[in-house]
Amino acid sequence: MMRYKDTRSSGHLWIGEIPSHWSITKIKRKCSLIGSGTTPTTSIDRYYDGDINWIQSGDLYKNFYINKTSKKVSIDAINECSALSVYQPPFIVIAMYGASIGNVAVSQIQACVNQACCSLTPDDDISLKYLYYWLVHCKDNFISQSAGGTQPNISQAKIRDS
Repeated sequence: MMRYKDTRSSGHLWIGEIPSHWSITKIKRKCSLIGSGTTPTTSIDRYYDGDINWIQSGDLYKNFYINKTSKKVSIDAINECSALSVYQPPFIVIAMYGASIGNVAVSQIQACVNQACCSLTPDDDISLKYLYYWLVHCKDNFISQSAGGTQPNISQAKIRDS
C-alpha cells in the first residue's frame, strides 16, 4: 500500500488519516445524478411484460457488474409510474434496505431501479471505479447509521452526504 509523507485528519474516525493534498467533499457534489425508483403495481400485468431492465437489490448480490436483471418492466410502467427513470450506463447502484444494505455494483446496461436501490452517476472529474470502491469501503459505516425496526435502511440523504 502506498504511504504518503504528508497526511492530515479526514475528520472521520473511521477513515483516519488522508494525504494532505486530497480534498474532502460529499458524494452529492461529485455526482451529476443521484436517484432511485419504485416498484410498479404488481397487479397490473402489462407493467411486467416489457424489455426494460429493472434493477432490484438482489441483482447487486456478489456482482461487480450488472449485465442483466432478474426482472424487466414495460414502457407502460415507465410512462405511468412517475418515480421510474431509465438510467444510462455506466452508473453505480447501492442497496438501501434490508439484508442487501450497502451492496454495490456497476450497471453496464440501461436500466431503471426499484425503491430499494440508489443510482449514482459520477461527474467526469471522478473515476467511476474510485466511487465504487469508496462506497464499498463505506458499507460498514452505512450499516451503523441504518434505521428501522425489522428491516434496516439507509436513505439517499445519507449516501449523498457521505
